[in-house]
Amino acid sequence: MIIITTCRRPTRRLRSFVKDLAKVIPNSIRVNRGKMSLKDLIAYSRSLGARMIILVGLRHGNPGIVRFIELTEFGYTFKPPIIQILSVRLIREIKAPYIPAANSIITCTFEKYSEKLKLFTQEIAENIMSPYIELSNISDIKGVADVILLIEENQKVFAKILFLEGTKLFEIGPRIIVKGAKIEA
Repeated sequence: MIIITTCRRPTRRLRSFVKDLAKVIPNSIRVNRGKMSLKDLIAYSRSLGARMIILVGLRHGNPGIVRFIELTEFGYTFKPPIIQILSVRLIREIKAPYIPAANSIITCTFEKYSEKLKLFTQEIAENIMSPYIELSNISDIKGVADVILLIEENQKVFAKILFLEGTKLFEIGPRIIVKGAKIEA
């Protein structure tokens, strides 16, 4: 199980973003952090049987940073990547016709992209417990999973993260523009 939560004082937009992530990432639940310290959050997540925590923080009132915390038997570890978000478009802003039940997800990128982007995509796939695939064409993956997490290279910024419906390949959101990422070398 994956716990998705916010910093201690989330804005409305950050709360909406976390709700959207919980809708499209299978085996995840949103937890209201409230006044929980990191130690309390980890203990609560363990009690729910979680393996990973996705912690989303703020930058200028908007979702700004994403960190992954892996729960180990005796403690916890911050896992790469640390994602610096430039902007997001929420599900309500994308106006998807519907959002499928997210029972399965596959994470992919294209073969032609840089090794740094491929490593970034692999790390995300590992953290959300998703298979990772490199594609030559997006239609190759049609119908493989309920949700397709597609990470595209972007010339102006580091990357764009899209969540697509698995059979018709339309965007179901949220769309995340990644300014930069700290990746394990």
